[in-house]
Amino acid sequence: MKMNKIIENDTILYLNQDDFEVVLDINSNCKVEVYHFVINHSSSIMINLNSEGATVNYHYSTINYDDHEVKIEVNHKEKNTTSNLYNHGVNVKTGRLTFLVNGIVPKDMVRCICNQENQIINISDGKSAICPNLLIDCYDVISNHSAYIGKFSLEKVFYLESRGFSKKIAYQLLLKGFLIFEGVKQDILGDYLLEIENI
Repeated sequence: MKMNKIIENDTILYLNQDDFEVVLDINSNCKVEVYHFVINHSSSIMINLNSEGATVNYHYSTINYDDHEVKIEVNHKEKNTTSNLYNHGVNVKTGRLTFLVNGIVPKDMVRCICNQENQIINISDGKSAICPNLLIDCYDVISNHSAYIGKFSLEKVFYLESRGFSKKIAYQLLLKGFLIFEGVKQDILGDYLLEIENI
């Protein structure tokens, strides 16, 4: 389903996998919090910050089993706008999960903040890729990105095992902590995390 939304007030949005094509136009000096949870689906997200003072905090979480691509683009179209992207993915089997994340700040869009944090946890032998692009044509900007692909640290798993949890339950607890946020209930994740094999 395609969702086009014009936002002019402080807003909290809860999106799911049915919202696989999202366009947000933030047209006023407001703060927008977005919680987007997807299971085994590609997504295309475009965010336009069209008014000075507009702020978006976008939390994207996905559980992936097959080959999927997540495209996210933020356009800073006015001065003094802020974007913070938090993208977390769990690649369960042998599929490919790809994050393509673009933050765009054109010339003269001063005092913008453009940040992105991207993490993918591979449970099995899946292939993952993160392309964190910051396309900045202005000097007066704060901009950061991070990209991590890997597994949970052995120290974390060992700690939970030392407390009596099996390896599989330890992984499930770590995954819940990695994926759960305000908009996702634990019981929604439970059925999918129980399917994790070969741990």
